[in-house]
Amino acid sequence: MTVIEKLQQALGAEAVRTSPEDLSVYAFDGTAILFQLPTCVVLPESVAQVATILTIANDMATAVV
Repeated sequence: MTVIEKLQQALGAEAVRTSPEDLSVYAFDGTAILFQLPTCVVLPESVAQVATILTIANDMATAVV
């Protein structure tokens, strides 16, 4: 199972954004030089969900930015 699938299973598909249209908003930090699409964007609604996200990311050796 991929990290995206695990996140969707734990939080619901609506909390995990993967479409290019959604990801493009998060692809840069305000500088024109650095542009990289993230693998996904997760929108937690609680502290418990943040903890779940970080646990999954750690288990899957996936960076969180």
